[in-house]
Amino acid sequence: MQKNWFLLSIISLGVGGFFAFIIAMARTPGVYEYFPPNYFYHALTGHVDLAIVVFLLSFTILIWNRTFKKEFNLSFYLALLGFVGIGLASFSGKGQAVSNNYFPTIVHPVFFLGALSFFTAFWIESIRFLNQSIKNLFSQDPLKNSVAISVILGFLILVSTVFSSFRVGSHDELYKFYERLYWAPGHIHQFLNGAILLYAWYFLLKIHGKDIKLNRLRYLSFVFLIFGILLTAVPLLFSDPISYDAKLFTEIAYATGLGIPMFIHAFNIIKNLKINWRNIYSSGIFFSLVLYFLGVFIAYLGIKSDLRVPAHYHGTVTSLTLA
Repeated sequence: MQKNWFLLSIISLGVGGFFAFIIAMARTPGVYEYFPPNYFYHALTGHVDLAIVVFLLSFTILIWNRTFKKEFNLSFYLALLGFVGIGLASFSGKGQAVSNNYFPTIVHPVFFLGALSFFTAFWIESIRFLNQSIKNLFSQDPLKNSVAISVILGFLILVSTVFSSFRVGSHDELYKFYERLYWAPGHIHQFLNGAILLYAWYFLLKIHGKDIKLNRLRYLSFVFLIFGILLTAVPLLFSDPISYDAKLFTEIAYATGLGIPMFIHAFNIIKNLKINWRNIYSSGIFFSLVLYFLGVFIAYLGIKSDLRVPAHYHGTVTSLTLA
C-alpha cells in the first residue's frame, strides 16, 4: 500500500504540473482564444490543489505509514477518488472557480465530492496514528519526532475545519465564504508542511551518513503544536478569520511559531551537513535549504497582493517538493 500512496502522490504532482502548462497556454497570445472563458481559473485550481495539497498530503500519509507500519486500504481508495474528482472538475471547466487561498475551489458537485473524499481519507489516517504520535512527541529520533507532530497537526486541520464551518457567512459571497472556511486549516497545513520538511531534511541527512539525535531540540515540537492550537482557536473564537486582526495574528504566529523552530532546526542540519556535490542527498539538502530561505526571505521583507505571494509560496513549498 505504501507503493500506492507513492504513485498517487507522484501522479498528482505530474497532473498538477500539466495544469501549470494549461495555465500558461490560457494566457498566451494567439492560443488563449481556444480556451473557454475563465478556464484559466479552473486550471489554476487544478494546479494548486493537485500539485500542492493532494501531492504533499498523499506523500505525508506515505511517510506516516512508513513510520508506524499500520496500513488501512480504505483510506487510499477514498484519496484516489478525491484525486479523480478534483482533477475532473478542474479539467472540465464546469462550475465557478473561486481563487481563495490554500485550497482554491470549484463550486460543482464533482469537486465537492472529490475534496470531501480526499480529506476524509487524510483525517482517517491522522486519527489512526494519533495515539502513536502522542507517545513519540518527545522522541529524540528526529524522524519520529517530526512525524508525530505532523500527525497531530493533521488532526488539528480537522478540528479547525469543523470550527471554521460555523464562521463562513453567506454563500453569496463566494470568495469570503471559502476564505473563512480554509483560512485556519490552511495555515495549520503550513505548519504540517514545516514538520514534513524537517522529516525530509533529517531523512536525507541520515542516508548521507549522519544519524543524529535531537536532545533538547525535541521540545520544539511543543512550539509547532501550541501555535497550531492558537491558529485554530484565536481567529475563529475571537475574530472574523479574515479580518485584519486575525491576519496580523497569523503573520506573528508564522514568524515565531513556524519561523523560529525551522531556523533552529535548519542550523542543526547545516551544522551536520558536509556538502558533496556528487552526492544527490547532500546536494538535495543544500538546494532545498536555499529555496526555503529564499521563500522565507521574501516573506520577511513583506508581502502585498502581487507576485511576491507566489514567489514566496513556491520557494518555501518547492523546497519541500525537492527534498
